[in-house]
Amino acid sequence: MKRLFILLVFVSLCFSAGASEETRLIINLSYPRTIRSAKLEVLQLTVTNDGDTAINNLELTVSENDVLNITLDNTRIDRIGPRKSAVINMEISDTDPRYFPTDSIITIRAASGEFEKDQTFRITIKPVEYFWFRIIICVVIALVILLAIVFIRLNREETENDREST
Repeated sequence: MKRLFILLVFVSLCFSAGASEETRLIINLSYPRTIRSAKLEVLQLTVTNDGDTAINNLELTVSENDVLNITLDNTRIDRIGPRKSAVINMEISDTDPRYFPTDSIITIRAASGEFEKDQTFRITIKPVEYFWFRIIICVVIALVILLAIVFIRLNREETENDREST
């Protein structure tokens, strides 16, 4: 009975010691998570080691995305100490010009020899800057030119009729 009790205590101590050294990694992307279409934007990616042990040789990868071109400033972090953070610049650009707002999902994977973690973020892609403003201005200019042509023709017809009557 004593042996069983000692064995159970030893096993529980081993599990609790292993659980206290669990690796906790937090991946966060800076706000605002919006980019302009056809423009290069830089967002900051923060990787925080919230555990009690250091993380060595952390590889960062971004999922393939047909909509966005994503380039990480640094794809490998040699060491992150306990309760420390690493900040990485991430350049994002849209592949095609867009004229309506859309959303895109990106997944960032952090992997080390011991573990791996995926984090998903939603990025809002706004239309090309001043696109709708330019469209409205062009329509207004076209309407003004059309009205000017109509008024000129009406005035010509009236003046020709006035000449014939005299």
